[in-house]
Amino acid sequence: MSPLRYWRPDPSDPIQALAACYAAFVLAQAAHPDVEAGIDPDLVWTITGIPIAGFNRVMGARLAAETVDDRVVELLDLYRRRGSSVSWWLDPETEPADLAARLGRHGLMADPVETPAMALDLADAPAFVPEGIDVRLVEDADGMRTANAVAAAGFGSPEGLADAIVERLLPVGLSDAGPLRIVVASLDGRPVGTAFAFVAGEVAAVYNVATAPDARGRGVGGAVTVAVCRAAAERGARVAVLESSPMGHSLYRRLGFRDVGAFRILHRSTWD
Repeated sequence: MSPLRYWRPDPSDPIQALAACYAAFVLAQAAHPDVEAGIDPDLVWTITGIPIAGFNRVMGARLAAETVDDRVVELLDLYRRRGSSVSWWLDPETEPADLAARLGRHGLMADPVETPAMALDLADAPAFVPEGIDVRLVEDADGMRTANAVAAAGFGSPEGLADAIVERLLPVGLSDAGPLRIVVASLDGRPVGTAFAFVAGEVAAVYNVATAPDARGRGVGGAVTVAVCRAAAERGARVAVLESSPMGHSLYRRLGFRDVGAFRILHRSTWD
């Protein structure tokens, strides 16, 4: 039976769908020796081997009061033994009320702001390609490397991160029948923007929406978001979900995404 049997993405529950899609996305990279994931009835956990807490997640925790402490210790011990950073994405609608405090006692620190969760019915996806921007679907490994280099520049990522992500994504592939869709936007022939979507059933999770710093304010972010959503719809998705940065929130609202909740994120980078 599929390991996603407990967590098949539910288009009607965007918060659950974000957790399920992220688990499916990491499981698709399982050929890489550093990648692990677990999907249980009460939560999902992922380890990517990338030393940034946001890539290594516990999500969708729906823990009973009588077992919450045992589960917290069990999960954090797993990350400690693997030497992995961890981020715990809390959903206030389903978590025990004091879960953040319990995690804090284990050394997890809270991000200062919540991360909005957003969703879009893809039947309502707008047409949005500003003049002068060329957006194309990535079709090969070179295009994937270009996309991740653009994302690294847009996010100011540490050196080597783009290569590490490509290493994990290459086995997932870019076939028409596969789950991954990546787009790159160019201005005057220079790649300046990217986004990708991972399709799981009827849901597409949108990630890595990035624009080169010197190309911002020209509609690149909106163009790649719309393009990757349309590519996901062609693959069979009917709802897109994403986790918004503060910078991107107003853009996604203009594109028709609606707020469906917010995550409180606690993280720990080392176990010294």
